[in-house]
Amino acid sequence: MTDMHFVYGMALGKARRARRLYGQQFPQRPTPNVHTFINIHAQLCETGSFKRSTGVPGRPVTATTIQIEEV
Repeated sequence: MTDMHFVYGMALGKARRARRLYGQQFPQRPTPNVHTFINIHAQLCETGSFKRSTGVPGRPVTATTIQIEEV
């Protein structure tokens, strides 16, 4: 992903230009969609990392423990 972000910077933030440059620089690799360049840049700006969070998305799980009284 770092190479995609680097090319996006070389293209001055233009996703279509970045896609074309990436295809020229790395012809042996599949060329990513223009939205991939935009999303990678946005994620890096928001989180400071290329890694996705490992947490489970969604509502937190709550557990209720019932104590039974012995008679």
